[in-house]
Amino acid sequence: MENHLVVLLLSVVILIGAFYGYTVEQKIFQIKNDLLKHEKEIKEVEQLKVELKAMHTELTEVKVDLESTRNEHKEVNEELESTKKEVTKVKVELESTKNEVKQVELELGSTRKELKQVNVELESKKNEVKQVKVELDTTKKEVKQVKAELDKIKTACSSISSTEVAFHARLKPYVTLGSSQIVVFDQVITNIGQAYNPHTGIFTAPNDGIYFFACTFLRPPTATQLHLQMVQNSTEISRGHAASGGGSQAGSMNAVVYMHTGDVVKVRHYPGVGSEIIHGDWSFFTGYRF
Repeated sequence: MENHLVVLLLSVVILIGAFYGYTVEQKIFQIKNDLLKHEKEIKEVEQLKVELKAMHTELTEVKVDLESTRNEHKEVNEELESTKKEVTKVKVELESTKNEVKQVELELGSTRKELKQVNVELESKKNEVKQVKVELDTTKKEVKQVKAELDKIKTACSSISSTEVAFHARLKPYVTLGSSQIVVFDQVITNIGQAYNPHTGIFTAPNDGIYFFACTFLRPPTATQLHLQMVQNSTEISRGHAASGGGSQAGSMNAVVYMHTGDVVKVRHYPGVGSEIIHGDWSFFTGYRF
């Protein structure tokens, strides 16, 4: 009896074990199926993660592009606003230019009128030029005649002996003379042979010969006396004196001397005498060769 119970218990245990084993296998199979299912889902989730990351990256790029587009849009708006201002300015300038063009057209019309007037005046000037040409031709003929007469005069002058020398000069201004100062008779009236220098007041003999010199002078009423001398080289050859007294006083001196080529004659204030005044316009220096 006990063995039967044991066998029965073992059979029950075996049955329970078999049932449990079957159940476990079923569970394991179910778990495997679930795991396979979950593994597929995990892969899908991983794939979704990858796709989500890619979408996030794309979304970031889209945001960057969107921000860049916004900035570009802002710049475009600013440029558009600036362009509007420039267009407005161009319109103003265009209007001003139209006004200037109108003004230029008015001025052009006025210029055309002036040009017509100038053409009329030019035509008149052409006629005057023709008249001037006629007068010029007449003048040229007269000049030819004058040249012919001048040639005759030159021929006549060339016949005069080169030994003829003569000069006559006047003192133009008042001059206050110092000791030994040369009197420069600066206004030449005659100067045959060009031996007298009106810038220095000195006569230089162009050749040997006998020469005559004379000087007349006047003391102004404001001065007291006037003393002059005529000098050949450094030797006195004559002297003159305008005495004191009321009003102006005149004086004179002259000389005849033999001169060698290069000798000089001059009139000067007397040495050692204080300042004295000689009257211009009334004082002369004359000389010639015999």
